[in-house]
Amino acid sequence: MTTTPEVRAAILARLMARAELGVVHGFERYSNRLKELADLYTIGAGNGRRELRGWHLRRVRRRVRTDGSSMYVRVQTDWRLRGFLALEDAGQTETVLDSLVDAIEADFRSDDTLGGLIEQLGPDGVDAAWGWQLTDSQPVVFGGVLCNSVELTLTTVHSEPRGIEGDAFTLAVAGWDLDADPGAETTDHVQLEGA
Repeated sequence: MTTTPEVRAAILARLMARAELGVVHGFERYSNRLKELADLYTIGAGNGRRELRGWHLRRVRRRVRTDGSSMYVRVQTDWRLRGFLALEDAGQTETVLDSLVDAIEADFRSDDTLGGLIEQLGPDGVDAAWGWQLTDSQPVVFGGVLCNSVELTLTTVHSEPRGIEGDAFTLAVAGWDLDADPGAETTDHVQLEGA
């Protein structure tokens, strides 16, 4: 079985494997000082240059489903990835960021179960979105720096133990006649095979 922290770690590992993304954080980093915030998302870009080029991953929604009879639940999690790249007109940084988005999407499509940790990339349904979805792209001021910014969303589905210990389960039996003898003891015992 898989846990949500394992899914987060697998998503981050996949993102961090692509060095040209720059800095990738597993949570949204903050600072009340603009330069410190910018530094959290800045890399060395060669020739002594530094460039704001970074990302953060946030879990934004979690839904748990069960059919009532299983020892496991299906967990559907929505993730949001925000990316920032210092805007430079001559470098056409908007198109650079678009290429990075396309690379992220391709990386995840190449293994849509994250190495078997999840059931699928996307919610159930034939027409459902699959893989990373670009939901926003615009210029922003981030950490005092004018940047191109993108937002992507991803939905993952995995199974987790339901939290029922050992052989405990709910047994529903219809049609028992409990009126036969009101004074009789009405305790039944169930023994599992091999127990």
